[in-house]
Amino acid sequence: MKVNVLTVDEREVMRLGVGQMLLQTTSCVCVGTCTTPVEALNHIRDDPGAADVVLLGLQTGLNHRGDLCGLLDLGLRIVLFRITSDPYIDLNPIMKRVAGIIEPTSSARDLEEALVAAAFRGGAQASTGAAAAGVRLSPRQQQILLLYASGEPAKRLATITGLSLNTVRDYIDRIRVKYALAGRPILTRIDFYHRAVEDGLLPDSSMRTPNLSVRDIGGPHREEPVF
Repeated sequence: MKVNVLTVDEREVMRLGVGQMLLQTTSCVCVGTCTTPVEALNHIRDDPGAADVVLLGLQTGLNHRGDLCGLLDLGLRIVLFRITSDPYIDLNPIMKRVAGIIEPTSSARDLEEALVAAAFRGGAQASTGAAAAGVRLSPRQQQILLLYASGEPAKRLATITGLSLNTVRDYIDRIRVKYALAGRPILTRIDFYHRAVEDGLLPDSSMRTPNLSVRDIGGPHREEPVF
């Protein structure tokens, strides 16, 4: 079964680029493109059920916040494609309602996994905390999650583990994908801490948030803005 994706972005280059990425996937198909969320709303109303997931450019969504909320209120699963270094974006209440986030460094495989997770697992809306589906991590992935959730930056992880920085970042990205597929997405750096507590990798200190800086909150898998 294919996941039907409606792409929404004001920039033609983004719509074309995402379209090419979707062509590289085996389980997703683009069923249409729109420039704004209001166009997407009209598309959905004209053809209910045509789209399983809306892939929306973050800046486009923020430029049309009311219509973005309209899509969410219809129960549509939305995956955001963001290209921004604003550390306060993750604190926006809207971000808690989306099913997933795709970073600019994501591959076609990453995109496919996020869209499939949103379509069949419900993304962020399906998360139920500690009672949610378990996630099987390798010993190395557990080590990376534990250290990163404790507040260690990726560069420090590379030193501790003897891995390259790119390898550490790849581990972090793979961990995020596994949690997304389990319906327990990691949208911010702080989410790493909460998932580690939920799964017993860190002690539950009344869900006390680790001592993270504002830049930590802004980057799900990097300790400094790179966009």
